[in-house]
Amino acid sequence: MLYRSARHVCIFRLAKKSMSTMSVPSVPIPNRSWASLFKSNSDAPRNSVIVEDKRAADEEVEVCPSVKHPGDSESCVDTDRHRRMGKYINGHCVDGRAANLRPRGLINPGNFCFMNAVLQALVACSPLFNLLSGLSQVNASNGKRTSTPVIDGMCHFAMEFDRLPMNATKVKNTRRRRSEGGNRTIITDVSLMPSRMHQMLGDIRSDMVTGRQQDAEEYLGCILNGLHEEMLGLTKATGNGADAEAAEVGSVSGGFGRTPIADIFGGLLRSRIHRDGDRATDNFEPFFTLQLDIRRARTVREALETLVAKQSLEGLVSSRTNRVVEAWQQVTLDELPVILVLHLKCFDFGYGGCRKITRALEYPLELSIDGNLLSTNACLTTQKKGRRYKLFAVVYHDGREAGRGHYLTDAFHSTYGSWIRYDDASVRPVQQDDALKPQGDRVPYLLFYRHSDTVKRK
Repeated sequence: MLYRSARHVCIFRLAKKSMSTMSVPSVPIPNRSWASLFKSNSDAPRNSVIVEDKRAADEEVEVCPSVKHPGDSESCVDTDRHRRMGKYINGHCVDGRAANLRPRGLINPGNFCFMNAVLQALVACSPLFNLLSGLSQVNASNGKRTSTPVIDGMCHFAMEFDRLPMNATKVKNTRRRRSEGGNRTIITDVSLMPSRMHQMLGDIRSDMVTGRQQDAEEYLGCILNGLHEEMLGLTKATGNGADAEAAEVGSVSGGFGRTPIADIFGGLLRSRIHRDGDRATDNFEPFFTLQLDIRRARTVREALETLVAKQSLEGLVSSRTNRVVEAWQQVTLDELPVILVLHLKCFDFGYGGCRKITRALEYPLELSIDGNLLSTNACLTTQKKGRRYKLFAVVYHDGREAGRGHYLTDAFHSTYGSWIRYDDASVRPVQQDDALKPQGDRVPYLLFYRHSDTVKRK
């Protein structure tokens, strides 16, 4: 099973349909599970990531190749290890307590800023770090090649970060960074070369380690897909009856395959098609990152409203009269994730090539998901408190061109109560306005939001 982030089919072709009018088959697509949704390489849906592949204009490339499950015959089998990991995954509950980590930079050996920026944002995600920390206690891979390379790589990477002492703001250390105002110092660790992550990426996506700049959102999707896929395989391999069946089949509404990654990052979109004179039909689509069209948006709010705007459909036939009727489609949020990742699609691909949208886009520190963005089901089941999010990390793309440039990350550190900028090996405090109002050709590309009540101090 391949889990695509936010309809992450990633077919590298130019979009040839307009966003306002679509022609769709008269027979609605049946509901499918997360597993089946992410095996297909059919035409990209409405909010797919559309990227031009410079190697071949018509070549279709998956975001991340399928990873062998622990139960596969060709996999490196370690039954005891798989059982321990599967048991931990089945019993895992989302833990949002602040990890209080010592910041450290990541060395870039060349064109790996896309990786470093995403990894820093993921380290700042406490529910994910706590998951990896706990999983590391039962995952003794000893550096050997296994059937779970993404889990192994991420667990190893997470353990490279030490927790800060309780009196972190008072401890003297030779490696400190002082903010421009001179009132804040932070304790940092020596910069790390994430060699294990380079090796892992080479194992699962050799095309992404060729020394060329890659897309940060594609890499994020590769990591989350890989973690989800491997955890689902471990759950199935343990054969724990109801838990394994639930992981495979999932909920009735969306067909979720349950894993800790899905519990943290997984959301669900409902696409409703209305035909004049017919009953409405619903299709569901899970996501890890929510794709937002920003071509005409000035704010994230406007981009979200564009996502749920009604679209007229052409060529739909009534099941009652067998005649073409007026029809429209609307996408709404049906389930909200604990960690909401917004992908601001700043690279606009058209017949004239690719251009980067450098227009300033306003994004809030606190984001409220209003009722007009939700399905009727979500409005009934989600309390208003559960619709409020707070920004904790921003991945930027800096540079005028889509195929070039540089990625860096600002992340909020709860222990210091301030924002920290991670620019490869460079680590320094920044003001909140620096994180919310980038200048020049630096634009927000990935926004990481968490439920306002998710992160708690230990």
